[in-house]
Amino acid sequence: MTDQTLTTGRSLSEFTAQLASAQPAPGGGGAAALAGALAASLAAVVSQKLLPRRDGKGRVGAYEVLIMTAALRNLIREGHTQQIRSFMQTGSRLGMQTMEQAVEMLQRTGKI
Repeated sequence: MTDQTLTTGRSLSEFTAQLASAQPAPGGGGAAALAGALAASLAAVVSQKLLPRRDGKGRVGAYEVLIMTAALRNLIREGHTQQIRSFMQTGSRLGMQTMEQAVEMLQRTGKI
């Protein structure tokens, strides 16, 4: 398992779309090869934001989670990354959630 940290202001679906975009792969190779490698190698992607707690005692994490499935791998390979967000929105049974869903849950539970 590889643990990679990336600082970005983008959502996971935007970041994944950029990685699998039509830009040439560094060191040669086409975008299709990079998208195929990305689809094959990812297991899950997690993004976090630390938000101030409602009680003022520190921060609480909001997590955006993308769990790779066969359908998502195919979307990335085929360049249909604009559909990733809707998979995340409906994939809660697999543990997926968007940042907006995570923040909404923290608000509903009174943590922020």
